[in-house]
Amino acid sequence: MAMSQKKRERKIGVGVIVWLILALALLIAFLVKRDDILATLKRTEFFTHLLGSEPSFVKNYQIKGEPPADVPATQTSSPVIIQDNSGVNTDLVVEFQDLSTIDLNSLSATESALPAPITSADELAAIPQEPLPSPSDVLIETPYGTITAEQSAGLVTEYTDVRLFFVQLNNDGSVSRKEVVRSIPKTNSPLTAAINSLLEGPNSDDVIQNCMTLIPAGTRLLSASVKDKVATLNFSDDFEFNSYGVDGLVNQLMQVVYTACSFSSVNSVQFIIDGQKKEYLGSEGIWIGTPLSVTSFK
Repeated sequence: MAMSQKKRERKIGVGVIVWLILALALLIAFLVKRDDILATLKRTEFFTHLLGSEPSFVKNYQIKGEPPADVPATQTSSPVIIQDNSGVNTDLVVEFQDLSTIDLNSLSATESALPAPITSADELAAIPQEPLPSPSDVLIETPYGTITAEQSAGLVTEYTDVRLFFVQLNNDGSVSRKEVVRSIPKTNSPLTAAINSLLEGPNSDDVIQNCMTLIPAGTRLLSASVKDKVATLNFSDDFEFNSYGVDGLVNQLMQVVYTACSFSSVNSVQFIIDGQKKEYLGSEGIWIGTPLSVTSFK
């Protein structure tokens, strides 16, 4: 009898342990899957169907990734990526604003601060107008120098004659100086205009007279100034290289010096290459360290 009693007690003890293990396992599973279990209970409304109402811990649970139930979906500020018909992402992001945050009073104040719309021609005429500048006061930079807008529009046709010096190839193969007169728009910088015209080379009329230039193609005049009758001319580095050798270098210098010295305000020319004063031009070593005058080429 005592043995039987002990066996029953042992079975009861084992049963209690098993139930405790099962309860512990269920508790651990609930803690691990708590979010999934609560989300399922809330979505299926399990307690509402079973008991008629939801417990507060289920009702107050916020499912991850979903907006609160009391916030309309249209008020979310999550960006929306718009794609075109081809399916290519256009990277256009549209964000929705919560309209409840807009201050209608500030909108009304802003609207009232705007100027009243113009409703008649008289009101338009009463608005003060800024006077437009005269075409003769507007200056335009051109390859020939500075001209006025009036001249650019052809309202005033003013030209001036400049003397340009090219070279001419003689029958015996020698090269001689050739002067031509060219009419160019009148500017406030006649020396700059003349040198730029020289860099353009002979025109069709000059070619008929067998004129040519030995100034390297692509040469640009970067700046020009005159002080004490010395013209300082700053050329691009294209001016340094002449495929005709020494004769080419000497004659290109001659063309520039004679053209510049045709102005009464210039007696000599100081050559600058790309902003630097150099003593010699080209690999052949033509001296340009001091100003050159027309007597340098006699």
